[in-house]
Amino acid sequence: MSIVNKNTIETLNNRFESFIDSEIKELNVIDPTSFKLTLNAQDKVKDFDWTGLEFNFNGVSDAHLVDSSKLNFVDTTDGITILQEDSKLIFGVGSYKNKSSIKNSQLFFECASLKYEEISFIE
Repeated sequence: MSIVNKNTIETLNNRFESFIDSEIKELNVIDPTSFKLTLNAQDKVKDFDWTGLEFNFNGVSDAHLVDSSKLNFVDTTDGITILQEDSKLIFGVGSYKNKSSIKNSQLFFECASLKYEEISFIE
């Protein structure tokens, strides 16, 4: 797994085109402060072929979750925003500039650590 931090956020956004039109596939609760989100996104490195990604959120202190049956309806037209403010990482569906606005997202996490891993495309 790769660590997401202030230095890697821009690389992720460039490689996956800010996750515009990605497909959120699964959200799992590991424990009250840990979650796993899987999605498909187009990968610039692979000539925009679709690839699967698994994000692991740990030390979650705030979140807005969506029921698993509604994940297919989460609109990623504006992509996904990943920010780092202070010592927290904030992940939200949509295009946002700061922590206070990202809390309006359909799906968001504020966490102490965030990791991701490339996986196979998810049907």
